[in-house]
Amino acid sequence: MREWHVSAFPVLDSADHVIGMLPEADLLLKQVGQEGPAGHLLASGAGGERPKAAGVTAAELMTAPAVTIGPQDSVAVAARRMYDRRVKRLPAR
Repeated sequence: MREWHVSAFPVLDSADHVIGMLPEADLLLKQVGQEGPAGHLLASGAGGERPKAAGVTAAELMTAPAVTIGPQDSVAVAARRMYDRRVKRLPAR
């Protein structure tokens, strides 16, 4: 990631559709492990951090579903979607 100056990777299915995003933050959870930084326990549950820290595959680590945008959507639609969904990246579908 450092070499290519990117902070996230899209995760694609077999038809090359974006199904999730693998951001730097999710990879950092994997690095700090289940205890997290400074020995604090990570949140558990389906949306918690602990399952991601234990993940091995992209499917287990990614944030899904991916929030996407169509090529014909306006910049205003893109901005509103990013704001509403609290995402920093908006790959095209």
